[in-house]
Amino acid sequence: MSSLLDRLWYNIKDALGKKTYAESQRDKYKKVINRVEDQLDCMADFETVVEILKRDADNMEINPYSAEGKFDRIYKEKEANHREATKTLGNTYRQYIADIKTQLATAQAEYEYWCSEAEREDREMKVYEKKYYEELEKERKAQKGA
Repeated sequence: MSSLLDRLWYNIKDALGKKTYAESQRDKYKKVINRVEDQLDCMADFETVVEILKRDADNMEINPYSAEGKFDRIYKEKEANHREATKTLGNTYRQYIADIKTQLATAQAEYEYWCSEAEREDREMKVYEKKYYEELEKERKAQKGA
């Protein structure tokens, strides 16, 4: 009888669109993964920007008398302290991206776990349902035979 109630409760919740705990956890981790992947896509061009800035800075320092390097003196005066800060910022940014990717891997592992749990719940409910209908069929046959 307990399996019948479990199956009935599961079917009612499923029909009303209510999710089991495993399904809600699966959906939660899927949303997290999607948001993090979107944010990582926004950061994809960071290394390109760093290379462009490095090239421009090198041109200004290496060629002080060319058209690109005519502001060399001003640049060196104003930006000498900022170069180290920029490197530190870049390294910090790279570290944060690495941390986010680690957390993304953890969220993906959780998502896969909860997907398997939701599938397991569905399989169990199908087994309960099959047993229930087999029992009903046996009772009908027994009633017809009696």
